[in-house]
Amino acid sequence: MTRWQDDRPRPHHYGFAHRALPGVALNPDVDLRALATAGRLDEALRATWAAVGERQSEADRLAGEGLRGEIVDMIGTPAVLLTFPPALHAGEAFFAVVAPLEPSESRRYVTLESSWNVVTRERATVIGEWRPDGHLNHGPGPEAAKSAFLEAV
Repeated sequence: MTRWQDDRPRPHHYGFAHRALPGVALNPDVDLRALATAGRLDEALRATWAAVGERQSEADRLAGEGLRGEIVDMIGTPAVLLTFPPALHAGEAFFAVVAPLEPSESRRYVTLESSWNVVTRERATVIGEWRPDGHLNHGPGPEAAKSAFLEAV
């Protein structure tokens, strides 16, 4: 059984959700809505997942099962919800939301991450946000379900 002190994210999962994707999602030249509308968002996500995997040792490469993106409504504003392969360790993301899509310079990249409650030593979630200048921890998150995450954001 993993203890919270020893739990570390897998490099492929972490590198994709916390390094590669924020750079893509926050790039104003990337038209996320057009990718999703054209049905090419999942293909782009899989290609990015594979590219991140190529930088890992063969033993650290993960399958991308469950990876997908979709347009969702957030209080009348379109957003992109990203679902990642299962998060099994602290620091791995279950979901990310990119909003608002327009204007692209105003986008935010918010994640629901696996974590631990260090008091109870039970699994927990946290809401994080990646910005060009670094990572913010917005505190405890909801259960790892799309609807709960979208409501919290």
